[in-house]
Amino acid sequence: MIALCLGGARSVWEDLERARALVGDAPALVVACNFAGIAYEGRLDAWVTLHPEMCAPWRAERAGRGLNTDYRFFMHKARRGVSAEILPQGWYGSSGLYMAQVALERLGCAGAILCGVPMAAEDGHIHWPGPWTEFARYRPGFLAAQAEGAEIRAMSGWTAEALGQPDAAWLASLGGGRMVSPPAPEPQPQRVPLQGWPAQIERTEVMHIEVLRDRILTLPGRRASVKFKAGWAGATKRAWGDQLVADGDAVELGAPTRPQAEAEVEAGASTESAA
Repeated sequence: MIALCLGGARSVWEDLERARALVGDAPALVVACNFAGIAYEGRLDAWVTLHPEMCAPWRAERAGRGLNTDYRFFMHKARRGVSAEILPQGWYGSSGLYMAQVALERLGCAGAILCGVPMAAEDGHIHWPGPWTEFARYRPGFLAAQAEGAEIRAMSGWTAEALGQPDAAWLASLGGGRMVSPPAPEPQPQRVPLQGWPAQIERTEVMHIEVLRDRILTLPGRRASVKFKAGWAGATKRAWGDQLVADGDAVELGAPTRPQAEAEVEAGASTESAA
Protein backbone atom coordinates (compact mmCIF):
# COMPACT_ATOMS: atom_id res chain seq x y z
CA MET A 1 0.00 0.00 0.00
CA ILE A 2 1.24 3.48 -0.93
CA ALA A 3 0.24 6.71 0.81
CA LEU A 4 -0.43 9.82 -1.28
CA CYS A 5 0.29 12.62 1.19
CA LEU A 6 -1.30 16.02 0.51
CA GLY A 7 0.55 19.07 1.80
CA GLY A 8 -0.21 22.75 1.75
CA ALA A 9 1.75 24.09 -1.23
CA ARG A 10 -0.05 25.35 -4.34
CA SER A 11 1.54 22.52 -6.32
CA VAL A 12 -0.41 19.90 -4.36
CA TRP A 13 -3.12 19.16 -6.92
CA GLU A 14 -0.76 18.98 -9.89
CA ASP A 15 1.56 16.75 -7.83
CA LEU A 16 -1.36 14.52 -6.87
CA GLU A 17 -2.45 14.10 -10.48
CA ARG A 18 1.05 13.03 -11.51
CA ALA A 19 1.39 10.71 -8.51
CA ARG A 20 -1.92 9.00 -9.33
CA ALA A 21 -0.77 8.46 -12.90
CA LEU A 22 2.41 6.84 -11.61
CA VAL A 23 0.71 4.61 -9.03
CA GLY A 24 -2.04 3.57 -11.43
CA ASP A 25 -4.38 0.89 -10.08
CA ALA A 26 -2.13 -0.02 -7.15
CA PRO A 27 -3.82 0.34 -3.74
CA ALA A 28 -3.22 3.78 -2.25
CA LEU A 29 -4.41 5.73 0.77
CA VAL A 30 -4.93 9.49 0.70
CA VAL A 31 -3.55 11.33 3.72
CA ALA A 32 -3.86 15.11 4.14
CA CYS A 33 -2.45 17.63 6.55
CA ASN A 34 -3.90 20.91 7.79
CA PHE A 35 -5.77 22.95 5.12
CA ALA A 36 -5.41 20.22 2.49
CA GLY A 37 -7.87 18.14 4.51
CA ILE A 38 -10.49 20.84 4.04
CA ALA A 39 -9.80 21.39 0.36
CA TYR A 40 -9.50 17.78 -0.86
CA GLU A 41 -12.84 16.76 -2.35
CA GLY A 42 -12.16 13.06 -2.78
CA ARG A 43 -12.31 10.35 -0.15
CA LEU A 44 -9.87 11.10 2.65
CA ASP A 45 -8.42 8.11 4.54
CA ALA A 46 -6.46 10.00 7.19
CA TRP A 47 -5.88 13.60 8.30
CA VAL A 48 -2.96 14.79 10.43
CA THR A 49 -1.77 18.00 12.03
CA LEU A 50 0.85 19.51 14.31
CA HIS A 51 -1.63 22.29 15.14
CA PRO A 52 -4.20 20.70 17.47
CA GLU A 53 -5.67 24.09 18.35
CA MET A 54 -7.09 24.28 14.80
CA CYS A 55 -8.65 20.81 14.71
CA ALA A 56 -12.22 21.76 15.58
CA PRO A 57 -12.77 24.50 12.95
CA TRP A 58 -10.94 22.56 10.24
CA ARG A 59 -12.91 19.37 10.78
CA ALA A 60 -16.18 21.27 11.03
CA GLU A 61 -15.46 23.02 7.74
CA ARG A 62 -14.83 19.74 5.91
CA ALA A 63 -18.02 18.26 7.34
CA GLY A 64 -19.93 21.40 6.37
CA ARG A 65 -18.87 20.90 2.76
CA GLY A 66 -20.51 17.48 2.76
CA LEU A 67 -17.19 15.63 2.44
CA ASN A 68 -16.42 12.33 4.15
CA THR A 69 -15.71 12.45 7.85
CA ASP A 70 -14.90 8.77 8.50
CA TYR A 71 -11.16 9.34 8.20
CA ARG A 72 -8.61 8.58 10.90
CA PHE A 73 -7.30 11.69 12.61
CA PHE A 74 -3.80 11.98 14.09
CA MET A 75 -2.01 14.53 16.27
CA HIS A 76 1.40 14.52 17.94
CA LYS A 77 -0.01 15.29 21.40
CA ALA A 78 -3.34 15.10 23.18
CA ARG A 79 -5.58 18.15 23.48
CA ARG A 80 -8.55 18.48 25.75
CA GLY A 81 -11.84 18.05 23.92
CA VAL A 82 -10.27 16.71 20.71
CA SER A 83 -10.73 13.07 19.72
CA ALA A 84 -7.65 11.87 17.83
CA GLU A 85 -5.08 9.11 17.59
CA ILE A 86 -1.81 10.26 19.14
CA LEU A 87 1.58 9.58 17.53
CA PRO A 88 4.52 11.60 18.90
CA GLN A 89 6.50 13.42 16.23
CA GLY A 90 9.48 11.32 15.16
CA TRP A 91 11.43 13.93 13.20
CA TYR A 92 11.37 17.69 13.66
CA GLY A 93 9.75 18.64 10.37
CA SER A 94 6.58 20.17 9.04
CA SER A 95 3.11 18.63 9.14
CA GLY A 96 4.00 17.32 5.67
CA LEU A 97 6.74 15.12 7.12
CA TYR A 98 4.48 14.07 9.98
CA MET A 99 2.00 12.80 7.34
CA ALA A 100 4.63 10.43 6.02
CA GLN A 101 5.47 9.23 9.52
CA VAL A 102 1.81 8.46 10.21
CA ALA A 103 1.47 6.63 6.90
CA LEU A 104 4.53 4.47 7.52
CA GLU A 105 4.15 3.82 11.23
CA ARG A 106 0.39 3.70 11.78
CA LEU A 107 -1.36 3.12 8.46
CA GLY A 108 0.79 0.19 7.39
CA CYS A 109 1.97 1.79 4.14
CA ALA A 110 5.12 0.57 2.43
CA GLY A 111 6.00 4.03 1.15
CA ALA A 112 4.80 7.62 1.16
CA ILE A 113 4.66 10.07 -1.76
CA LEU A 114 4.63 13.74 -0.79
CA CYS A 115 2.43 15.96 -2.94
CA GLY A 116 2.53 19.68 -2.30
CA VAL A 117 5.40 19.44 0.20
CA PRO A 118 8.24 21.11 -1.73
CA MET A 119 9.80 22.93 1.26
CA ALA A 120 10.52 25.94 -0.94
CA ALA A 121 9.34 29.55 -0.60
CA GLU A 122 8.33 30.12 -4.22
CA ASP A 123 5.67 27.37 -4.15
CA GLY A 124 3.54 29.33 -1.71
CA HIS A 125 0.54 28.00 0.17
CA ILE A 126 -2.99 26.95 -0.79
CA HIS A 127 -4.48 29.07 1.99
CA TRP A 128 -2.11 31.98 2.58
CA PRO A 129 -1.10 34.44 -0.17
CA GLY A 130 2.54 35.07 -1.06
CA PRO A 131 5.60 32.90 -0.46
CA TRP A 132 5.85 30.42 2.42
CA THR A 133 8.93 31.33 4.43
CA GLU A 134 8.98 28.66 7.15
CA PHE A 135 10.72 25.98 5.09
CA ALA A 136 14.36 26.39 6.19
CA ARG A 137 13.93 25.23 9.78
CA TYR A 138 12.09 22.08 8.70
CA ARG A 139 14.45 20.78 6.02
CA PRO A 140 16.82 18.97 8.45
CA GLY A 141 13.94 16.78 9.60
CA PHE A 142 13.43 15.45 6.08
CA LEU A 143 17.15 14.67 5.82
CA ALA A 144 17.03 12.87 9.17
CA ALA A 145 14.14 10.72 7.94
CA GLN A 146 16.08 9.91 4.78
CA ALA A 147 19.16 8.97 6.82
CA GLU A 148 17.06 6.50 8.81
CA GLY A 149 15.88 4.79 5.63
CA ALA A 150 12.31 6.09 5.56
CA GLU A 151 10.62 5.16 2.28
CA ILE A 152 9.53 8.70 1.41
CA ARG A 153 9.62 10.33 -2.03
CA ALA A 154 8.35 13.71 -3.22
CA MET A 155 6.82 14.96 -6.44
CA SER A 156 8.33 18.46 -6.59
CA GLY A 157 10.60 21.10 -5.08
CA TRP A 158 13.51 20.75 -2.72
CA THR A 159 12.11 17.54 -1.21
CA ALA A 160 12.09 15.87 -4.62
CA GLU A 161 15.76 16.74 -5.03
CA ALA A 162 16.71 15.71 -1.49
CA LEU A 163 14.60 12.56 -1.12
CA GLY A 164 14.21 11.61 -4.77
CA GLN A 165 11.13 11.38 -6.95
CA PRO A 166 9.03 8.21 -7.01
CA ASP A 167 9.32 6.04 -10.10
CA ALA A 168 8.32 2.58 -11.22
CA ALA A 169 11.56 1.04 -9.95
CA TRP A 170 11.05 2.49 -6.46
CA LEU A 171 7.44 1.28 -6.34
CA ALA A 172 8.53 -2.20 -7.42
CA SER A 173 11.29 -2.27 -4.80
CA LEU A 174 8.85 -1.74 -1.94
CA GLY A 175 7.34 -5.20 -2.28
CA GLY A 176 5.56 -5.91 0.97
CA GLY A 177 7.20 -2.82 2.40
CA ARG A 178 8.35 -2.08 5.89
CA MET A 179 7.56 0.54 8.44
CA VAL A 180 10.19 3.08 9.48
CA SER A 181 10.19 1.48 12.93
CA PRO A 182 9.00 -2.05 13.66
CA PRO A 183 5.76 -2.10 15.60
CA ALA A 184 6.27 -2.22 19.34
CA PRO A 185 5.49 -5.63 20.83
CA GLU A 186 2.20 -5.91 22.60
CA PRO A 187 2.79 -5.29 26.30
CA GLN A 188 2.41 -8.39 28.41
CA PRO A 189 0.21 -8.12 31.49
CA GLN A 190 2.29 -7.57 34.61
CA ARG A 191 0.68 -9.06 37.68
CA VAL A 192 3.16 -7.61 40.18
CA PRO A 193 1.41 -5.26 42.66
CA LEU A 194 2.72 -1.69 42.76
CA GLN A 195 4.56 -0.71 45.91
CA GLY A 196 2.29 1.34 48.13
CA TRP A 197 -0.90 0.04 46.48
CA PRO A 198 -3.16 -2.65 47.93
CA ALA A 199 -2.51 -6.04 46.37
CA GLN A 200 -5.85 -6.08 44.56
CA ILE A 201 -5.02 -2.92 42.54
CA GLU A 202 -2.41 -3.97 39.99
CA ARG A 203 -0.81 -2.37 36.93
CA THR A 204 -3.25 -3.86 34.44
CA GLU A 205 -6.19 -2.49 36.45
CA VAL A 206 -5.06 1.15 36.43
CA MET A 207 -4.93 3.85 33.75
CA HIS A 208 -4.01 7.53 33.70
CA ILE A 209 -6.66 9.93 32.37
CA GLU A 210 -7.61 13.58 32.08
CA VAL A 211 -11.34 14.26 32.58
CA LEU A 212 -12.85 16.55 29.95
CA ARG A 213 -16.27 17.17 31.46
CA ASP A 214 -18.16 16.45 34.68
CA ARG A 215 -19.47 12.90 34.71
CA ILE A 216 -21.33 10.64 37.10
CA LEU A 217 -20.48 7.09 36.08
CA THR A 218 -22.47 4.00 36.99
CA LEU A 219 -20.98 0.75 35.76
CA PRO A 220 -23.18 -2.26 34.96
CA GLY A 221 -23.74 -4.50 37.95
CA ARG A 222 -22.69 -1.86 40.50
CA ARG A 223 -24.90 -0.23 43.10
CA ALA A 224 -22.85 2.97 43.36
CA SER A 225 -22.02 5.89 41.10
CA VAL A 226 -18.60 7.48 40.68
CA LYS A 227 -18.36 11.24 40.22
CA PHE A 228 -15.52 12.73 38.10
CA LYS A 229 -14.83 16.47 37.86
CA ALA A 230 -13.75 18.18 34.63
CA GLY A 231 -10.05 19.06 34.57
CA TRP A 232 -8.93 16.36 36.97
CA ALA A 233 -5.97 14.24 35.80
CA GLY A 234 -4.53 11.19 37.49
CA ALA A 235 -4.72 7.43 37.93
CA THR A 236 -8.04 5.65 38.15
CA LYS A 237 -9.33 2.11 37.88
CA ARG A 238 -9.17 0.87 34.32
CA ALA A 239 -12.83 -0.14 34.15
CA TRP A 240 -13.81 3.45 34.98
CA GLY A 241 -11.24 5.04 32.69
CA ASP A 242 -12.06 2.81 29.72
CA GLN A 243 -15.73 3.77 29.95
CA LEU A 244 -14.99 7.52 30.24
CA VAL A 245 -12.63 7.44 27.25
CA ALA A 246 -15.11 5.42 25.18
CA ASP A 247 -17.84 7.96 25.94
CA GLY A 248 -15.61 10.91 25.03
CA ASP A 249 -15.56 12.24 28.60
CA ALA A 250 -11.82 11.71 29.15
CA VAL A 251 -8.54 11.09 27.32
CA GLU A 252 -5.92 8.52 28.32
CA LEU A 253 -2.59 10.08 29.27
CA GLY A 254 -0.51 6.92 29.49
CA ALA A 255 0.81 4.94 32.42
CA PRO A 256 1.65 6.68 35.71
CA THR A 257 5.36 7.49 35.94
CA ARG A 258 5.70 6.46 39.61
CA PRO A 259 3.78 4.43 42.20
CA GLN A 260 0.95 6.41 43.72
CA ALA A 261 -0.98 5.94 46.92
CA GLU A 262 -4.34 4.21 46.86
CA ALA A 263 -6.04 7.51 47.66
CA GLU A 264 -4.74 8.99 44.39
CA VAL A 265 -6.59 6.34 42.42
CA GLU A 266 -9.79 7.63 43.97
CA ALA A 267 -8.81 11.34 43.83
CA GLY A 268 -11.17 13.44 41.82
CA ALA A 269 -13.82 10.74 42.06
CA SER A 270 -16.34 10.37 44.85
CA THR A 271 -18.79 7.54 45.39
CA GLU A 272 -22.46 8.02 46.09
CA SER A 273 -25.34 5.58 46.30
CA ALA A 274 -27.09 4.98 43.03
CA ALA A 275 -30.71 6.06 42.89
